[in-house]
Amino acid sequence: MKRNLTSVLSLVLVLGLSAANRYVSLDGNDKNDGLSWQTALQDIQQAVNLCSGGDTVFLASGIYNQPVSLKEGVSLVGQTDIITGLPSSVLDGTGLNSRLITAANPVTGHPSPVTTIRNLILQNAHHDGVGGAAMLSGAITMSHCIVRGCSGQQAGGVLIKGDLAEAS
Repeated sequence: MKRNLTSVLSLVLVLGLSAANRYVSLDGNDKNDGLSWQTALQDIQQAVNLCSGGDTVFLASGIYNQPVSLKEGVSLVGQTDIITGLPSSVLDGTGLNSRLITAANPVTGHPSPVTTIRNLILQNAHHDGVGGAAMLSGAITMSHCIVRGCSGQQAGGVLIKGDLAEAS
């Protein structure tokens, strides 16, 4: 019994520590697995849905006209232009009538991966409620992002609810 329990715990630790990266590109194909740039997906939400806490979705440079709901502990990271140092991955809300990012990562007292949103431009989003560009709650870090041209009835840019790990 003790040996079986040790084996199960070892398996849980190994599976829990192995984070997978997923890659998204405008030239990607949603029939791919998204595990490399060569097999990148095209749909951001599909990449997120394939992830577990601790995983990261990397976006290639380009303009993506799609909203995304991040799962707990899943990060979204865009690329940076090597000349300007500015984000070159853009989430554009033109015509969507939806916020671009919704992310909830509750602070539960047990260690869980922090959701990170980094190196993105969020633009032209509108939401009839709150958080035109994004609505974030919980253990989330948002950094090196630009928000422009977004609107909502309240908090047209980014609405932060509860404890945010960090925003810069």
